[in-house]
Amino acid sequence: MDTAANIIMSIDEIFTSLGRQARNKATSTFMNLCQKKGTLVREHTMKVITYLNELEILRAEVDCDTQIDMVLNTLLDIFNQFKIDHEIRWKDYTLTSLMKNLQIIENIRNKNKSGFAKANVAQ
Repeated sequence: MDTAANIIMSIDEIFTSLGRQARNKATSTFMNLCQKKGTLVREHTMKVITYLNELEILRAEVDCDTQIDMVLNTLLDIFNQFKIDHEIRWKDYTLTSLMKNLQIIENIRNKNKSGFAKANVAQ
């Protein structure tokens, strides 16, 4: 007959194994994540934050700088200049401030694109 300590150790091993499997699944899902064309940067960033929260719940520790890098690495190429500027000027972002700055860039880009389209129609 198993002692209480053995039962507790077995349960702990099961949950540790399940936690590891869940972390692996969440990590692999995240590694395949990239912003799809037409997806707003806010929507995409919120999806990344959701995955980061899931990893945190599963006790994976990801520091703030790495979280920022993870967001930046999943963005479309239209944000490449922002990524370069970030590397050169290294700003201390939070996920929220990063998302706000990316939204500003997205809005400027959309205004420029629609202004360019209107100029072509006028000609």
